[in-house]
Amino acid sequence: MTQPFFIAEVMDKEPTLLAICTCALLLAGLGGAAASLRWWASLLIAACAAILSVGMLLEIDDPFVGSAIGSEAGSNYIFQVFIASVGAVGTPLIAAVIARRNSSAGR
Repeated sequence: MTQPFFIAEVMDKEPTLLAICTCALLLAGLGGAAASLRWWASLLIAACAAILSVGMLLEIDDPFVGSAIGSEAGSNYIFQVFIASVGAVGTPLIAAVIARRNSSAGR
């Protein structure tokens, strides 16, 4: 008796680009708003964004899952996840630097 062969899709278990970009924009906006209160508060948002981004990028870098993501969604998905990760982490960091410079200039 032969075993049935099922092709397990990977992308139905991955977040959509809309969800990834929405989370990235939300984290970037929260980081900017947090920097207006205290410069170090946006570093907390950047740390949360970095943890989420590393989790997603490690999954893409996996030799089995990453190749399946690349074949099912294409390199466009991988590129957009990378850009969203950079934006979600970079925006709060830039906001923290600007807020820190503005707070030290006002002294």
